[in-house]
Amino acid sequence: MTHTCPECKSFRIWKYGIRRNKRGEFQKFRCKDCGIQFINDDFLYMQTSRKIVMFALRLWKLGNLPSRIMGEVRILFGIKRSTYALNYWVKKFLDLFEAIESLPLLGISKRLHFDCTYLKINGENAYLWASKCAITKVVVGWIITTTRNIDDVKSALREAKHRFPVSYDISKLEMVTDGEPSFPRAIWEVFDHSAKHY
Repeated sequence: MTHTCPECKSFRIWKYGIRRNKRGEFQKFRCKDCGIQFINDDFLYMQTSRKIVMFALRLWKLGNLPSRIMGEVRILFGIKRSTYALNYWVKKFLDLFEAIESLPLLGISKRLHFDCTYLKINGENAYLWASKCAITKVVVGWIITTTRNIDDVKSALREAKHRFPVSYDISKLEMVTDGEPSFPRAIWEVFDHSAKHY
């Protein structure tokens, strides 16, 4: 997803090197307005990535046994973690996970981030399209497709629009994307030209 400055909320940021740790490489950013440097990582100092932790917590919430959850993590992500690690994740992140999952969409901001992520599902190419509130971090709408074209972009944006609160003022909507050429046209076709695109 694209970023705004966590300090001053400015869009004027640029890439500023790479941070490497045990979980991989993370793009560093610097704000042109306030000068702060940051990375897009809410799970600082964790050896396991956020998506793996959230995947494990979702299985935990569904009532799966710890040994089975960690077996799925090993098969799907190729890493081995103990059930003690799962207990630590549950203790540290379950409340946050439940709070995010239960947030009502009444509180979404006028600024939404929109992007597409490439996936492999059972060996097949797939794409996850998602719109996320810049303030609450709530995923407003998402879909998974096997193609990547403008119709998919519009379907993903319609899914988000369908979940907007009744009182949401679309004329004040700001969509932040990574600048893919098809995004502006799709945004304006779904939300009309009153929506601002950054």
